[in-house]
Amino acid sequence: MADLLAHSPPLPIIIYYGNPEPFDEQGDVEGIRLALQHRERVCRINLHLPFPSLRKVFKSMDGPFPALETLQLYCSSYRNENARIPTTFEAPNLRHLQLSDFTFFPPLRTNPLTAAICPQSLVTFSLGEAPPTEHWTPALFAECLEGMPQIRCLKIGYLFPVEGSHFGQASEGVPTVLLSDLEELHFQGDSDYFEALAARITAPSLKKLSITFTNISSRPSLEKLARLIDESKILRFKFARVKFKYNFSIVMDHSELWTGRGAFELIFDVRSSWRSLDRENELVSKICDALDPMLPKVQSLLLEHAQARDSSKWNTNPERERVVMWRGLLRRFENVETLRVADRLVDELDRLLELDAGDKGSVGSLLPQLKTIVWYDPEPDGIDGADGSDDVDGADDSDDDGADDSDDDGADGSDDIDLNAGTGINDTNVIKPCKERFKAFVEARTAVFQPVEVVRSSKSCLSLD
Repeated sequence: MADLLAHSPPLPIIIYYGNPEPFDEQGDVEGIRLALQHRERVCRINLHLPFPSLRKVFKSMDGPFPALETLQLYCSSYRNENARIPTTFEAPNLRHLQLSDFTFFPPLRTNPLTAAICPQSLVTFSLGEAPPTEHWTPALFAECLEGMPQIRCLKIGYLFPVEGSHFGQASEGVPTVLLSDLEELHFQGDSDYFEALAARITAPSLKKLSITFTNISSRPSLEKLARLIDESKILRFKFARVKFKYNFSIVMDHSELWTGRGAFELIFDVRSSWRSLDRENELVSKICDALDPMLPKVQSLLLEHAQARDSSKWNTNPERERVVMWRGLLRRFENVETLRVADRLVDELDRLLELDAGDKGSVGSLLPQLKTIVWYDPEPDGIDGADGSDDVDGADDSDDDGADDSDDDGADGSDDIDLNAGTGINDTNVIKPCKERFKAFVEARTAVFQPVEVVRSSKSCLSLD
């Protein structure tokens, strides 16, 4: 390796090693350290190593790397023990920085992300799988971002809830950092932490926003998220997808959403808290308030329930509260022209709209611009009544989901409400023939000169990922 480096032309050097196992002490470590001696040629470093190996490699990074543009460091050990970048390390032209956590930096009393490690040339900063720490407050993080005026993509992730009930206490009236070039913001972690961080930044050029809350308080606030959305006039989309699958998510994009990813993603991945909160109405209301500037722009809405059979019921509220929740959600999508419905929500939305059809005074106020309802059959076309006959649609799907859920309910001693009893929006004992789906609503809308077309499609046309 030494001879190869010494006699090779002065071409850029890329150092990549992704072995999470312990190093060959005499081979791999020495090869990387030899390559790091050619600092003026090293343009990219990507290391995925346990902390003992990283600690040895870092000893050769104790100086300037003028050509380095990309630095990616990932500690594969459960805990990083004293594997830290030397204080003498410099990368004045660094553009992309990706770290597994902040423990790579020396313990300084002041801001550890100094100009030497995070210069003003930085355009991408990714912090993934960071362990919880009380020292990295949202205020300190905002201070770090102030030194990145050209940042375009910011990704922050926490593996566990970050302890610190003080996060939201000092967020009102605090100075904000203007990130005028920030186009992408990805966050995964505690909702209170995000709110406290969002209170300290302004990003008017946001084009892509992906938020996953893995932990939310009993009374979550989305006020600062709403401000970020309102300030960025670019975050306005034509297509939206609302999904229930262990969690609750809203995804939006400029193109039809056949997959689960979009330019805007808001995901509540809080499986334990979702059930203990049991306040869907309150949470949905806050979500709608936060997304208020975006929802009226949506013209095509997909509603999907892709719950696994062994999961807890997400709809534990009785009928009246469910009706309130759905109407509150749908009224925000006032300009939707196409409503697409899949899975269990076909029957639930059919009953909701049937109840609405009975109120002649308000039948045209819910989704007033609606022109088409597309509902997705769980079976391919040509099977299970696809010819318009009175065969019961979705019987197999009902057996798979309804029977298993009925057997599982209450097995853990919980107080789930049996929504399969009685009549109304949650009455799934009686499954309508295919041609009867949404019939009452269509007839009521026709009577007020707001016709709606119903289209049946195969679920195989829909990508439920």
